[in-house]
Amino acid sequence: MKRVYIICLFLAGFLGIAVYLYSYQYFVQDREEEQKSEVVQTSVALPETVDAVVQTEERITRDTLYYMETYRIDQNTTIRETKRMPAEVIGNNRKQFAEYLEKMMEEALFEEKKDGFLSVELIDFSKEAVVVRKSYKEPEKENEFYLDVQMGRVIVRNSLDDSLYAYTEIKFETLPENLKREILRGYPIENLEVLYEFLESYSS
Repeated sequence: MKRVYIICLFLAGFLGIAVYLYSYQYFVQDREEEQKSEVVQTSVALPETVDAVVQTEERITRDTLYYMETYRIDQNTTIRETKRMPAEVIGNNRKQFAEYLEKMMEEALFEEKKDGFLSVELIDFSKEAVVVRKSYKEPEKENEFYLDVQMGRVIVRNSLDDSLYAYTEIKFETLPENLKREILRGYPIENLEVLYEFLESYSS
């Protein structure tokens, strides 16, 4: 009888240990599954976060106002005009629009460059308004003529090709010393008006 009691007690203990081990293993597996599920959910949520960032980036729309400033450096004046937004930049972000302006700079018309066009820059960028500034500086005028000496008399040459434009009756030796030095270096004359004034001043 005593032996049967011991055997039953042993079997009960063994069964308890087996139940405990099975429960522990089930708990560990269940926890691992939960962690895997959390990782999957996190990885799925990331693209949504990226999309949200992309969607909040400022872009040009059809309602974006377009202001063009013309800045005259030599006069220190700025004129702002409202322009029509080019269709090809609708949807552009700041970087893309800056690249568009670089292309505009490269393709500046000859007439603009002749007018002293120097640069174009992006002053402000948002979905509400875009401000672009074109800078100009009056080009330096090239002198039309210059004075030279030939056979002891002052002559006038074209600056462009050094060809003879006119002879004068002005004797080189009668001129002031400082003017002589200037003429020997090629005294510049801006235009016909200045040339006539010089001839009137020094003709006998």
